[in-house]
Amino acid sequence: EGKIMFRHICSPTNLFLILCICACFMLPNSVYAQSNTIELKPKQIKKERLKGGEIHFYKFYAKQGNCVYFVVEQKGIDVVSTIKNEQDEKVKDVDRPSGSFGRETVTFIAPQTGFYTIEISTWLEFVPAGIYEIRYSLIDFPDSTFKQRNIAENLTSEGETLRGSGKAERKREAIKKFSEALVIWQDLDDKYEQAVIYYGLGFTHQSLSEYTESAIFYNRALMIMSDLGDEFGTALNYRSLASVQYILNENELSIYHFKKAIEIYLKLKLDRDLGISYAGLGAVQIINQQYDEAIVNLNESLKLRELINDDVGKAKTLLSLVKLYLHTNQFVQAENTLLLALETWNKTNQPKEAEIYFFFGRLYLKTGRYEKALESLQTALESSRMTGNKLGEANVLLEISRVELRQEKLESSLQKAQTSINLIESLRSSTLDFRKRMKFSETIQPFYENYILLLMSLHKKDSTRGFDEIALQISEQARFRILLDQMERRRLIREGKIDANLLDQEQILREELLNVLSLNNNKDKYNAQIQEISAELLEVELKINQFSQTFENVNFPKIITPPEIQNKLDNNTILLEYALIDEESFLWLVTNKEIKTYKLPPAKKINTNAREVYECISKPIKLSPNCRKKLDTLSKFLLPMKANELHGKKLVVIKHGFLQYIPFSTLSIPQKTSNVKLNSQKFLIETNEIVSLPSASLMNFISESKNEKPQKKIAVFADPIYSPMDIRIEKPNNSQDKTKQYLPRLFASRFEANEISKFASPQNLLMKMDADANVDSVINADLKNFEIIHFATHTLLNDQQPELSAIALSLFDQKGNASKGFIRSNDILTLDLSANLVVLSSCQSGLGKQIKGEGLTSLSHSFYVAGSNRLLVSLWNVNDKVTADFMIKLYQKHFQENKGFSTALRETQIETLEDKRWNSPFYWSAFTLQGDWN
Repeated sequence: EGKIMFRHICSPTNLFLILCICACFMLPNSVYAQSNTIELKPKQIKKERLKGGEIHFYKFYAKQGNCVYFVVEQKGIDVVSTIKNEQDEKVKDVDRPSGSFGRETVTFIAPQTGFYTIEISTWLEFVPAGIYEIRYSLIDFPDSTFKQRNIAENLTSEGETLRGSGKAERKREAIKKFSEALVIWQDLDDKYEQAVIYYGLGFTHQSLSEYTESAIFYNRALMIMSDLGDEFGTALNYRSLASVQYILNENELSIYHFKKAIEIYLKLKLDRDLGISYAGLGAVQIINQQYDEAIVNLNESLKLRELINDDVGKAKTLLSLVKLYLHTNQFVQAENTLLLALETWNKTNQPKEAEIYFFFGRLYLKTGRYEKALESLQTALESSRMTGNKLGEANVLLEISRVELRQEKLESSLQKAQTSINLIESLRSSTLDFRKRMKFSETIQPFYENYILLLMSLHKKDSTRGFDEIALQISEQARFRILLDQMERRRLIREGKIDANLLDQEQILREELLNVLSLNNNKDKYNAQIQEISAELLEVELKINQFSQTFENVNFPKIITPPEIQNKLDNNTILLEYALIDEESFLWLVTNKEIKTYKLPPAKKINTNAREVYECISKPIKLSPNCRKKLDTLSKFLLPMKANELHGKKLVVIKHGFLQYIPFSTLSIPQKTSNVKLNSQKFLIETNEIVSLPSASLMNFISESKNEKPQKKIAVFADPIYSPMDIRIEKPNNSQDKTKQYLPRLFASRFEANEISKFASPQNLLMKMDADANVDSVINADLKNFEIIHFATHTLLNDQQPELSAIALSLFDQKGNASKGFIRSNDILTLDLSANLVVLSSCQSGLGKQIKGEGLTSLSHSFYVAGSNRLLVSLWNVNDKVTADFMIKLYQKHFQENKGFSTALRETQIETLEDKRWNSPFYWSAFTLQGDWN
């Protein structure tokens, strides 16, 4: 029976039929679909479901010169619209950077009479199915509006095609196309299309690692979409903006915007976009070390991406989990998850993903499989270069350098380290906003740490080639950048290229944004405020920083070299520069005759101990035995040399990490031999004068910027008015809301100011108190003529945004009217000073936002740039009465006993220490001298 059946099937007639059937199934998708072409009539609406890789065909008729205006509503699928003539020739291709939701129009002016076909296809072949709607209108005599729309659509589509190419040079062309299209959409007053273009520009700049520009365009798109009530467009730009803020370490804003996107996507029930947003939120939380929250959100992302079979998204979420496991040294989980990510990615038939191979490289490095690490990282490097991802390329080179360091391929490692730093610095210098440069510095720091580790390894191998001195210079390069940025901003202010009104506006907006964010309120009015303020702030910053690209052409002080440091030191001065690094830390001890290096414990160990010490000494209590023990331990870490190397010397200390919160005056004195316990009864201040610097390179700047000696002695600003209920106001307003918090009056500052004023004759003194101690009196005074500028006021510090830190002067005038009362960094940069000393006799005046490798970015930097040689600042909240007595003694020693500032400070501290009432370090060690030590 089987043979008979086989003969029957294989008869000539049946074989022909079988071949015909097979041929039908083997036809290309487009040819097969054309047999089902639908003729579409004007204003007829077709709603269809489109799968990845499918093409739908619609036939329509138009006379020559007619305008056919299509509207394609994307509802979960990103489509491309292509119009062809009867000869199957493409006559128009339309796609926009609008994602899988939103309107895409196609304006087609028929070149000849006849039938045409519009093809609706997916932008990517492998995407989940989605719905779209299509309709069109026929305009017999189109006006110039439709002709302009046609041109703008073509430019937009060309830009989107170029952007999607993956090549950096074509993305540059895409930006030009988008910008040309934007002008037309603006002329047509089409807000929706403007928002689409802004999103496309933001996306393109982001892919080119131009993050400030990207954030600005996302913000513009977000504002328009929000005004239009387009929920998907609003959520898309929330999410995109959050991703840029994540890169720029604007973590709080990033988390806020991811959460706002999630709110909308939950409402719209968009699983794919929810998966993306949960993954982004989890990634930021990893950076914030919120590991428990991150795992919850990443697992939610995985669940959603598996639900919709989004393998690309699943692989990317798995990579975030890998990052978390690597952060927490869970190497088995990291490897298993990474293998799953690779397997998932390979299902997509996408090009190799650089990040997967980058993480393989990191894993293999951490687990000692160096050859496999290099192989993976080389693949990641090729992919990053192909796509123009400079940040990715720099990170891969950093990892390769680390691997080669472990393999002791030191010369090759050095070359990779140098290239990676050049790349990352070019990215930083192209970031127009100096504030974002400061944030980006946190991203840069590992590159410098690796470079220093590498150089010190080379020094250990061959101590004759001066690698330790090169490492010291690299440490300086890492520290001096923010001061250079401040100098650049001052130059632009003084040249009138930055409008002072814009600077005031920037500060007001930033403070408003911080206040609204701190409310942690999800009500619509607060959301609208945050969005409006952040958008306006970015626009203001763009105007302020438009001239910053001239930075490289300005002759600013250079990074100091080790021989130059030595030349500035006399026989009695020693410079101690610290670099705290995860693997191991280093100390350079520099004299005018030699440079010695010491290996110290890892950064975490030192910083942890330093935080414990800070908790002990920053409270007005007697130093307990346990606290003393912690202080002795920190001293062993930081002062590994023998006592005779330091005894009686003036110490210039360049701190790093949390050490910047520690007054070295409180450290224990090293002993004569290294194997003897530290003397727990004596402090370093008892044998040494101590001065701090944010970087040794500041010495070059101070020496170059020294002006003529000031002719007058002291300018004092003290005892301002902080409350409308102050009795010094002519008519105190007791009806004010008494629940509102006002700064307390500093009563002892009046006594302090009056006593200090006795050290100068009336003609050499400027005294401003009460309502006269205001911002105008500082800005308008000729402070260049004064040797000492003394602020006995409150200082408000903002650790999140250091540029908002301020000296608080009178907030109200004599009649009780509110006035501008805060002097901030930008205001200080406008001053012209020649002061030998600026004293911030106030609370925590030396503390700003700690950024690794940069020192504490606070008001101090602005005073240096404005022309001050030294600053005296406090490291914690100081006692008002004790501070007044302290300052009077300090000035007495300087003016009456003719002692230098560092000597006067040391002697004042010792006298306070010897007073049983004030012998806690809280009272005598809070103030630290920064700057010129001569």
